[in-house]
Amino acid sequence: MKKSSLIIAVALIGGILAGNVSLRAQGNGQRPARERNPEDMAKNQTQRLKEQLNLSAEQERSVYDLNLSFAKRMAEAREAAAASGGRPPMDSMRSWNQAREASMKKILTPEQYEKLQAEREKMRQQMGDRRPGGGGRRR
Repeated sequence: MKKSSLIIAVALIGGILAGNVSLRAQGNGQRPARERNPEDMAKNQTQRLKEQLNLSAEQERSVYDLNLSFAKRMAEAREAAAASGGRPPMDSMRSWNQAREASMKKILTPEQYEKLQAEREKMRQQMGDRRPGGGGRRR
């Protein structure tokens, strides 16, 4: 009796694990952010900004180039970190982001940049509201 209970328990656990692996493999039709290529990421970010800020054709090209450069750097940093078993260096990521912001400020009009900042703040607020305990940024 004990032997059959053990076999049933092992089979049940194996079935649950196999089902979980199968569901993860199927996904929801979207690739996780880590599996997206830099070109797709840059395209999506640029499209979102084009719609939000009403970018001109020239601005759209410049923003895409900027987003693509940043996405490639981030992908390379993630790959290097994954190979070494760590995380991408936060200092490098911050400096890349600051350089991207400075370039973005040059590409956009002052009104567009102000609107971008307002949209980002709104998003931060929404994300903070989702966090347990009322949110706020981690430091």
